[in-house]
Amino acid sequence: MKLLKEGSVSFYLFNDVFYNPLAKFSRTFGVLAIYTFSKYVGRGLVVADSFAASGIRGLRYYVESNVVDKIVFNDKNPVAYQNIVYNIKFNKIKDARVFNLNYFVFLPILGRGHFDVIDIDPYGTPAPYIDLAISFVKNRGLIIITATDLTALCGLYPRAAFRKYGSDVIKTDFCHEVALRVLIKELVFAGGRHNRIVLPLASMFSEQYARIYAYVYDGRRDFPKNNLGYIEITNDRCYSVKRVSDSVNKPYIGPLWIGSLHDKEFIEYMIKYVDKLNIEESEYKRLKSLLKLMKEEIELPPYSFKVSKLASKLRVSPPTLIDIIDRLKGMGFKAGRSHLGKDYFKTNAPYHVVLEVLEDLGKK
Repeated sequence: MKLLKEGSVSFYLFNDVFYNPLAKFSRTFGVLAIYTFSKYVGRGLVVADSFAASGIRGLRYYVESNVVDKIVFNDKNPVAYQNIVYNIKFNKIKDARVFNLNYFVFLPILGRGHFDVIDIDPYGTPAPYIDLAISFVKNRGLIIITATDLTALCGLYPRAAFRKYGSDVIKTDFCHEVALRVLIKELVFAGGRHNRIVLPLASMFSEQYARIYAYVYDGRRDFPKNNLGYIEITNDRCYSVKRVSDSVNKPYIGPLWIGSLHDKEFIEYMIKYVDKLNIEESEYKRLKSLLKLMKEEIELPPYSFKVSKLASKLRVSPPTLIDIIDRLKGMGFKAGRSHLGKDYFKTNAPYHVVLEVLEDLGKK
């Protein structure tokens, strides 16, 4: 058993209980998202940490956000259950419950509408757990899902991607964005099955996981059909977008979400509220930078270009992102950076125009 500290929380980690220190930033982002969501809907929150392990995520939600009225932990591992109980007592948290149940038993026991927020962070794919969360979360609630099976979602194993998510996935330079968009599609389709509308508030890829924060409310008429579709890929890697109802020629990726990865108002709230929380300086700077990139990519197409790959193809020196984006905007196109990485940009310019711009800038 080890005593650790993350954010404002000290906690014990029992032997053989899973803890990923690389996901620390993800948890910090989650604290800010939880705080923002509480302000967004105007109420305190009852939160489910459904695959809790040591409980560090739920502990940080409760201690650092100050908007969680009640935190409920669950983990089917009996050692993890004891670890969570120990950490709750150690941190003197009174508004908490702990369960040692299979996920499919845990949510039904507490009933529909009990939770404002359901966080799903399993090992591997979250696909089997989505429908239950969508149907049990409170109206105007929040679903948070994490996926670590990037080999499938990024197209390394297309059969696995289709089996788990019902989408054809081809490996591309922007495969991490594809992963996010396939996950959102799964949430949206699950919402449709339960007469609920699901809309992404924030979507992020960081380290080696994809994570979606999605708003869920009752409804049928607002089902976002026009934000579901395909990305067609021609032989020269030129991208175009098709809706589900359109005819599609292979090769393609999808179906997947082709709307925005983030909600502009929610991201603006997150930017506003990041100063309200006590966040470590290094993570504070990273959060501010990430949120700025998220806002920048909101109205751009559902695919990205990697500068180094294009420059290598053209056999020119890689231009700077600023020069590329400025040139494309000067030509009347939309263009901006992507949160996927420092080497990525988005634009609605045709592929041949993108190549011409890089070739010209790369020769200077």
